[in-house]
Amino acid sequence: MILNGSSDVFAVWGCPVKHSASPPMHNAALEHCGINGVYVPFEVQPDHLAAAVAGVRALGIRGVNVTVPHKEAVVPFLDALTPEAEHLGAVNTLYWDNGLLCGDTTDGRGYIAALRSCNLVPVAGATVVVLGAGGSARSVASALAGIGCKVVVANRTLAKAEGLLSLGASDIGGYDSPAVLRALADAALVVNTTTLGMSPNVGVIPEIDIDRLADNCVVSDLIYRPDRTELLMRAESRGLRVQNGLEMLVQQGAISFERWLGVSAPVHVMRQAVQESIQGGVK
Repeated sequence: MILNGSSDVFAVWGCPVKHSASPPMHNAALEHCGINGVYVPFEVQPDHLAAAVAGVRALGIRGVNVTVPHKEAVVPFLDALTPEAEHLGAVNTLYWDNGLLCGDTTDGRGYIAALRSCNLVPVAGATVVVLGAGGSARSVASALAGIGCKVVVANRTLAKAEGLLSLGASDIGGYDSPAVLRALADAALVVNTTTLGMSPNVGVIPEIDIDRLADNCVVSDLIYRPDRTELLMRAESRGLRVQNGLEMLVQQGAISFERWLGVSAPVHVMRQAVQESIQGGVK
């Protein structure tokens, strides 16, 4: 990779962000497509978010991915949102459109594409339990409701989970509430959208009883490092099918890449770069 005065800059923001496999994934895609650019991580503290957005404007950064905890907080600093992002009140992709700094969300579409790539998409009418109520949960819950699933959200703070009712969730509750316990017993899919299981919370799982799940339930975790969280390992020990967050990372990243550059993303190259990054222990 040779950088010069014409190189475009792309970035990922988060706090933490050092664990992200997005830089090797996107840099591999840029190189494969012969695009003069570089993708770098920036750890943006929450109280520096407004300044970070101003930096995008001042420096002409071509595109940004936004992750925890900024997906909802960044919205007020943008000029415009896609209809999907406006509906969700959360974004994970910043891009330019006719001089306007805009926000899009690719998480929901990326998640459904990830399920589809592994033949794990639940049928319409199936019960799905979403663990957590943050920006990723909003995208995932809305996307699953959009394909006809009955979505039940489990979260410690009910006030935060209430916002997902307007996004298609049919019910909400605490982890030990009757609504959530009933849904877990019927669930075709359980999705962890929290950071429990990711460093520094490795070894921690959301407050659900794996033994309550049906034998045909799929357990999905948006975390991809470690590639097997404690939640997934416990599910596997019960003989359940599992999926980590690697394929979602690839699929949502591919949609962002196409949004920024208007070219087809080399998904196979991106997937290989993420796998090599994780296997090689790149942080």
